[in-house]
Order: sequence, then structure tokens, then C-alpha cells
Amino acid sequence: MSNTNAVTMPENSAEDMLTETPTVLVCAGDGGMKKGEAVLSLAEREGIAERVQMIAINSGSGKFEGLDDDIETVSLRTPDRRFHDHDKSKSHYLKETDSITGAQGTQRNPRVGRYHFDNPERIGSHHDQIRRTIVEIVERFQNDPDIDRPSGVNVF
Repeated sequence: MSNTNAVTMPENSAEDMLTETPTVLVCAGDGGMKKGEAVLSLAEREGIAERVQMIAINSGSGKFEGLDDDIETVSLRTPDRRFHDHDKSKSHYLKETDSITGAQGTQRNPRVGRYHFDNPERIGSHHDQIRRTIVEIVERFQNDPDIDRPSGVNVF
């Protein structure tokens, strides 16, 4: 039985596959955004920046200041306060003690971060925005006559 998690690179074309396959970085939170910017900087240094797209996801106000204009942003808004108690009781991952705030964002609480992302009010729009960004980068490369790819896309 083959291992579906294994990645094999043909020795004769490994360089082409690594440089011609578009890559989308989905970066959540302050730390994720810093890591994404570091990868973008590395891609710029290596001359493949046009093949890397970052999607920054964050909550709280002012979290995207200073990001380059070509970085797609997904702003997680605090769900309407009237739903907090109901959503806490219906979301198995939220605890009664979790504080769902406004401008402060998720305050490094992964459970609250997940709630901001998948709350019933907005989950569809977040997924649509991320999917649309991935489709756009793939289509850009499919329409490039100088590239005989992609047959896939890297999403991290």
C-alpha cells in the first residue's frame, strides 16, 4: 500500500517543480503573519516572489497595517454579542470562561480564534474569500504561456 503522505520529487525536474508550482500561504494571527512575511522575504530573495501569495487572517482592529498591498486579508469580526451565550453552549470547543471581545481580537486564545473564523454569521464569506484567492493564483499560472504548469498548488 502506498503512503499518501509521501512526497516524491523526480530527480530530473525537482527544480522546475519547486520554482514553477504556485504557493499560497494561509497565515493566521500575529505570529502566523510574521512567519508568512518571512517566507515572502525569502521568496523575494530567491527570485520566485511572483509565485507566492499570502493570505493574512486576523482579528482585532489595525492588525493589517504595514502589510504589502498584494497580501490578501481576511478580517475576522467579532460575532454579534447577542449570539455569544447561545454560541458558547452550541460550540463544543468554547468554554464558558472564554471571553469573546471586540477590538482586542482573540487575545491568543485558539478556541476564540476558531469561533471568530467559523461562527455561523460569517463562515461562508471567509471560506469564499480564501478559495477565491487560491483559484486566482492558480488561474494566473494556468494562463501564463511561459509556464507549462501548474498541475497543482502548494497551500500552507
